[in-house]
Amino acid sequence: MTSFIVTLGVAALGGLGAVARFTIDTQIKRVYKAIFPLTTLLINAIASFLAGMFAAMWAYGAMGADTRLLLATGFCGGLSTFSTAINEITSLLKSDRLGTAAAYMATCVIVPLLCVIAGYAVI
Repeated sequence: MTSFIVTLGVAALGGLGAVARFTIDTQIKRVYKAIFPLTTLLINAIASFLAGMFAAMWAYGAMGADTRLLLATGFCGGLSTFSTAINEITSLLKSDRLGTAAAYMATCVIVPLLCVIAGYAVI
């Protein structure tokens, strides 16, 4: 059973992850002005890579279960945003950009999966 302290920690780190997402998104959008929604993809790739590292660290005994919850569920959960990716796909579809929407949808699944694998492999 998860302790109340760990639950609060997951909430706090989730908030930090959300702030990190907002900061990264804002900085990327300052210089990247193209229509393809790159910022969400990059943020989800970063979160997936980190989650893969944390999974490997836990699997190899270098990290406890509570720490994994704090970092993977809390921080990475707050950092990543699947709902924004789905909203961006919907916006592309509504703009009749079917090819871009399809490519982005595939990329939103494949890139994070590869990043989890790479993060796990690094450890």
